[in-house]
Amino acid sequence: MLDWAVGKNAPVLIINADIHLQMAPWEMKRIRWLSDGGICAFIRHNHNGDFNRTTPEFHGLDAFLFHGRDAIMFPDSFLSMGQPFWDFWLPYTFASQIRPIYIAEFPAAFHQSHPSSWSWETWYRCGLEFDRLTGELCQDQSFEAYHAMSGRVRGLLDQKKISLNTG
Repeated sequence: MLDWAVGKNAPVLIINADIHLQMAPWEMKRIRWLSDGGICAFIRHNHNGDFNRTTPEFHGLDAFLFHGRDAIMFPDSFLSMGQPFWDFWLPYTFASQIRPIYIAEFPAAFHQSHPSSWSWETWYRCGLEFDRLTGELCQDQSFEAYHAMSGRVRGLLDQKKISLNTG
């Protein structure tokens, strides 16, 4: 997805395949205008078939809006949409470049609840890759250290985020 985005001289929106993005065109234009120069991540709202009864998944970032020219910031990696640490890598990279991180926390990115398809082995492997890309962990490569890193990175993103609301 990032390789595709590099070739676009325009805003790009990349979305996990099981996400239904539901918003008026004017809302998307507004978000694009507000988040220019940074990235906007959309919080996933889980549901069981009823879009009026959703639960936000604050650790689930499954849609990203940014300008294609910014995709060059990302080195080659096997991290990909839907894998652990992917949803941290994109906003983290913008934050490390002192670029704004916008978060659309309102219900716009809908996800039908289903069993998880990742494993702790995959989570750890993706954590190793995130560390290789960011240098965030340093030397301790224990499972516990990666778990602590995950919490620390999420906390950093929460500190840096600019919340976008509707209307």
